[in-house]
Amino acid sequence: MDVDECRLVGVTDDLGAAADADALADYVEFRLGSAENPRAQLSNYTEAVPLVLSPRAATREGDALDPDEVASIAAAAPPGTVETVEIEAAHAADRPDVLERLRELGVQLLISSYDEEKTPPRGELKRTIAECRKYGDLVKIVVRVEDEGDALTLLECLNDASKDGVSVAGYGSGAAGRHTRVISAFYGSRLVYAPIRPDECSGEISLKQLGNVLDTITNTNGIECESELADSL
Repeated sequence: MDVDECRLVGVTDDLGAAADADALADYVEFRLGSAENPRAQLSNYTEAVPLVLSPRAATREGDALDPDEVASIAAAAPPGTVETVEIEAAHAADRPDVLERLRELGVQLLISSYDEEKTPPRGELKRTIAECRKYGDLVKIVVRVEDEGDALTLLECLNDASKDGVSVAGYGSGAAGRHTRVISAFYGSRLVYAPIRPDECSGEISLKQLGNVLDTITNTNGIECESELADSL
């Protein structure tokens, strides 16, 4: 896949941080599950970066929102603010009415699957991608990565899906999966994710660092690139 087709997504539950994503991100993923008064935040949103609404939380303390609430928040957002809405796969199968309400809003549907405990076997992961594809325009896969074997399984599945014409995105959680946020762009992921303002103790790569690393890898100016990579880390 041409990495130029990949888009950067800055993740936050505070739209006040979105100003830091201007000129860095193609999208801001607004995590509704831990956002304080998300409706008010959306009504006051003035940045040019289009939004992806996610039902999930940006912190461990938050809980994912019910799809009805997500659809209601999306419907109340100022016109043109929200471009994509994420619905988890289990709800997509059970709530076709919610999907229809969102389609009537003219937004893209991103169908997601998260496994916070493990990386499923390759066959199972491919079936999950195929199931998500049935319901939406985009597919997002996030799995817990414990070692390089898990990372390879994820990347192979993303690459195969992309070659089959699936608009897919994904990455591995956990310390062993951190690098997949970058390298997945070269294995078919249409979206790459990083927090706009990561917690200092989390060890996560920031949106700015992610953008710098991708620019460095795709830049052909040798020595200059190495210097930029050092500066970005």
